[in-house]
Amino acid sequence: MLMNILDRYITTPPSPQNAIDIFCDAWSTSFPAPLDNVVAGPHPLFEDIRISWAAEHLGGFQGKTVLELGPLEAAQSYLLEKSGADRVLAIEANTSAYLKCLIVKELFKLQRVEFLCGDFMPYLRTNSATFDIGFASGVLYHMRRPAELIHLLSRVTDRLFVWTHYYDHDIIKGMPQHKGRFRGKGRAKYAGFEHTLYRQEYQTFLNWDGFCGGNAAYSYWMSRSDIIACLKYFGYDELHIGFEDTAHYGGPSFAIAAIRSQKTSEQIASHALPLEYWIEEALVEKETNWQDHARSEMNGQEVSRSLTEQDMQQSVLAEQNAYISRLEQTIKEKNNHIAALEQLLHRINDGRLMRLMHALQRSKK
Repeated sequence: MLMNILDRYITTPPSPQNAIDIFCDAWSTSFPAPLDNVVAGPHPLFEDIRISWAAEHLGGFQGKTVLELGPLEAAQSYLLEKSGADRVLAIEANTSAYLKCLIVKELFKLQRVEFLCGDFMPYLRTNSATFDIGFASGVLYHMRRPAELIHLLSRVTDRLFVWTHYYDHDIIKGMPQHKGRFRGKGRAKYAGFEHTLYRQEYQTFLNWDGFCGGNAAYSYWMSRSDIIACLKYFGYDELHIGFEDTAHYGGPSFAIAAIRSQKTSEQIASHALPLEYWIEEALVEKETNWQDHARSEMNGQEVSRSLTEQDMQQSVLAEQNAYISRLEQTIKEKNNHIAALEQLLHRINDGRLMRLMHALQRSKK
């Protein structure tokens, strides 16, 4: 059914919910107070404890300049500003996600975050600016040239936070939700760094309005050991690892806070751009046909290897479960607060009753 232009108009008074409903049913993130009553997404990313962990290992965000890649819905951008960052430059290629970021910026009056709409890879290839900290949460496993991304980041920052999924055959083979998603592996080489790439395909996730993956129907994952080796190869000689999760519904994941010394910074500067990214021929052949694969999947010709709607719902539930322990503690504290308020109200009401009884006794006299 064609949309009437008048359907784009809102006839209710201005409210945060009106802005959020522009992308109704397409949000990933739930909102914090004072907007915790709005209906948005399921994941409490505005309470992401990875921000404080990154701050602890990277020397804090206070007064720092931060380059954020793939801000999604600006939850971590919000936390970076709240943590005292002097300036956050956030680059988002997904136009829907970019507009969501602007909604969040307006709703929370963010003053030190600038959102750019575009692909951060060509930006990094030509950018000459440097940043105190690079922040790349949830982007490495969406890349088709992951080692290049790490290299490009090494040219603009000495301190880097990365949270990512990685490929581990023994773990992933036991996850039915990933059956058929990984279609081949091959050796690759970039700037002298040799590694293995594992091709994953988004399949029916491409049909969701809130899709937050990469800009193609597939991406290349790296192994955990190759990610660590790549960071070290491009000069990050101090690595802090946390948030190990081999049971994550999206696949095994971990976080890295990486610091590069000045000495290695000078050494790595010898890598000039552009650099060729050699990928084994078997995977290159798959690359040339990725659009055909995407069409066939979206037409239902490979339904047996596609994720179902039920799988996607289970993914949401699994993500929520990761936050249960922290949320339970918050609920417990709120319940204690409510109990204290109830006791106070009882005391107030008892006092009022006593005053009323004294007043009645005086009136009888």
